[in-house]
Amino acid sequence: MTLTSSILFLHVLSAVSLVATSLLAPVMRAAILGAESLSALRRWAGYARTSARAGVVAGGVVLASGVYLARGRWSEAWLVVAAILFGVNTVMALGITDAAGVRPARLTAARVGPMSPSVERLRRSRRSERAGDAVLANDVALLFLMVVQPKLTLTLAAIALSIATALAAGALRRRSVSTPRPERKAAVSRAS
Repeated sequence: MTLTSSILFLHVLSAVSLVATSLLAPVMRAAILGAESLSALRRWAGYARTSARAGVVAGGVVLASGVYLARGRWSEAWLVVAAILFGVNTVMALGITDAAGVRPARLTAARVGPMSPSVERLRRSRRSERAGDAVLANDVALLFLMVVQPKLTLTLAAIALSIATALAAGALRRRSVSTPRPERKAAVSRAS
């Protein structure tokens, strides 16, 4: 195995890890939203923080190996667009990391009793949820760009389609969460 093929393997493995981290984010967010106690919130915020740290390591490997693999190829449009998209994703992911794991953990660290209004506001933030959807869309688009290495038109179309799909999926998810199911309505009316 050559040095380049070893680096390519690490690059792809790390990229898949980034996508996996993004796919787990909605699950962790749902668990954070569903936490009924500070200890449950601390536990899920800790998982989110650990996942974010793994994402930072994977992102660093993707960046370093990508720069090595891209040497002499910077005239290819997909590569320039992917580098810009990677930078945007990094900024958004760092913001989500803080909102999803670090701040809730910090706010709940020494607390006992019910959740404070500041913790409630933070864990119900729509901004963090929408940014998570965008990061996932960008991760999928970046993975597509790395594999296909298309011309500029297809590059931009892939990014637009990925973002539109993630936003639509996020809107459907929010709608399904906010719209009570008939069996829930019946259970609530029977309990009243």
